[in-house]
Amino acid sequence: MEMTMKTKEVSEQLGVNPTTVQRWAKYFGLVCETNEHGHYLFTNEHVAIMRNVQDQLKEGKRMKDIQIEDTNVKPLDVKQQFVETSIYEEKLEAVMSRVNQLDEKNLSKSR
Repeated sequence: MEMTMKTKEVSEQLGVNPTTVQRWAKYFGLVCETNEHGHYLFTNEHVAIMRNVQDQLKEGKRMKDIQIEDTNVKPLDVKQQFVETSIYEEKLEAVMSRVNQLDEKNLSKSR
């Protein structure tokens, strides 16, 4: 079985924030296993891919221009990462409505 590392370990190796590791994993479609706590488990291949991504970013490339070679991993289509504005606004409106309801409920309890 190949050695695996959690997000924090990978971030320390690469010298980046753990959220950057997660963002790169999602953007480039890295398929990772998770442990019993739901934490990502990265392999040495994943780390090598992210190191390559990091190098290309340092060269001034944008995420969408980064090429991942010698792997079966291909970057996701950037369009897939965004939610339609109308869907986003509907969900945001529902959340805000629920927050307002909870706010009112809390205010009535404190009186």
